[in-house]
Amino acid sequence: MNSFYSKLYDPVKDRRYGMLFLITVVISICLYALGLLADGILDRLNIEKSDLKDGFRQALPGILILTVALIWRGSRRNRARKKEKFQRRELSREEIRKARSKLVKTKN
Repeated sequence: MNSFYSKLYDPVKDRRYGMLFLITVVISICLYALGLLADGILDRLNIEKSDLKDGFRQALPGILILTVALIWRGSRRNRARKKEKFQRRELSREEIRKARSKLVKTKN
């Protein structure tokens, strides 16, 4: 029973917990400060929050379409990289010559 979360988290669960924690804390603090800053700016400009909510509601379909498009593009790119990983490539003449010379040297 492989869930999406286990596939996402298992490869990195044993590494860099400290870095993950610090990045999460820094991002949380920055988002909180950004929210306070935005609230202060809105108060100084006398902009009502209900006006922003209406504008956000109008922009929401575009934001969702953009998000879905970026996720789709990322998943397609990831699939293409996985397919490339297992393809064998032909060796150049120079690489074949060097490999043969190494084999001949180790036999003697």
